[in-house]
Amino acid sequence: MTKDDDRLRPFISSPQIIYRDLKPENVLLDAQGFVKLCDFGLATRCLDRAYTCCGTPEYVAPEMLLGFGVNTACDWWALGVLTYELLAGVSPFSDPDDDDMKVISKPVSE
Repeated sequence: MTKDDDRLRPFISSPQIIYRDLKPENVLLDAQGFVKLCDFGLATRCLDRAYTCCGTPEYVAPEMLLGFGVNTACDWWALGVLTYELLAGVSPFSDPDDDDMKVISKPVSE
């Protein structure tokens, strides 16, 4: 455990912080096998909802795509997508042509 972990813990476990960028590239394992998150560039404090549309298309929650704003539920959505990808080996919303517009439309239309 580092000093950074101790300083970040109250904020990350707070219901007012939304991470908004959970994906395999931002999940690391330390020497003991514990999960660590990196890249907090999209994380924000949010008392109600955040309306900035950001994140990786395959992991973005439908409410963000529809402009309804997001809260911590968007991180739970991304965790579900990440879990599916780890178990199945492919993202549930991937597109064989790597077309981001098709990827973005899948969670909203299905």
